[in-house]
Amino acid sequence: MLGLPKATELSKQLPKNAIYAKFQMNTAEKAKIDADISRLTIVNEVTAAKINIADGELVKSFFVLLVALKRKDFEEKTIITISKLIPQNMLLILECDGEAKLATYHAKLMQTEWKPKESLSIELKGLNMDAVWENIIVQIGGITIAQGNSIPNSTPLALNAVALQEKFTSEYLSKQIELMLRMQTENPTDAIGKAKELIESCCKTILENEKIAWDKNWDMGKLTGETLKHLNLTPKAISDTDPVSENIKAVLGNLRGITTKLAEIRNPYGSGHGKSASFTGLETRHAKLAVGCSITFVTFLWDTYEGGGAK
Repeated sequence: MLGLPKATELSKQLPKNAIYAKFQMNTAEKAKIDADISRLTIVNEVTAAKINIADGELVKSFFVLLVALKRKDFEEKTIITISKLIPQNMLLILECDGEAKLATYHAKLMQTEWKPKESLSIELKGLNMDAVWENIIVQIGGITIAQGNSIPNSTPLALNAVALQEKFTSEYLSKQIELMLRMQTENPTDAIGKAKELIESCCKTILENEKIAWDKNWDMGKLTGETLKHLNLTPKAISDTDPVSENIKAVLGNLRGITTKLAEIRNPYGSGHGKSASFTGLETRHAKLAVGCSITFVTFLWDTYEGGGAK
């Protein structure tokens, strides 16, 4: 299947009931999966040994999961849920009525177009498993790489950035992410400003999509606080009966701290304020820290938002 080597082929069905039981899914969650999916089957396991290349530092293998759908107008959140429940790198074949498409989840659900099942294929490109997996995401996401440039998603952080560009369908936001990544080395001071602006844009987009009014006079703490509250990502949303409730509350409480401190860095150093002639900006490493925090935070918000909020 997909033109993959015969050595990778499997035929292992994943019973939906076993998934429901393992992850203690409630009736509503089961109903959503049942409405869209009739059968789940692992049809390939691709490892470095099976395709005669080197192991990756991050990726040792990936699985191909055949998802037999009941309808083509499926709920994307159903596929996202399945992707998140199975803790493996997964290439999905979504099949319905004799046609199929490829999909994978990385910060968003990336999909190809429907085509006859027998014409579906994927190319394994790369010298190690990290590169192979990255190039699969490139093929499915339709990402174009300029000649002479390295693959833009060669790290987990950059993969998230590429996926965010696809997710934010606004040309403005896509450009902001591109500028932010480039400015890390070209202009670290401006990169810090862009890092803060990306978080603001993400929060405003979520609130607008949810028809929640926000005030232009809100500071960063208020804006992110309202977004986290809507997504149930605040310490108060965690039950005290949870065995690790204190740890989770501490992590969630620090989420706002990330954005607050970014804003504080941005005020004296970022691109949003005028500078004196004697101004000296921060270094590339500081900009990379700010950009990394911003992309990680925004990716976490979007993963939660697409999944319907924290459970």
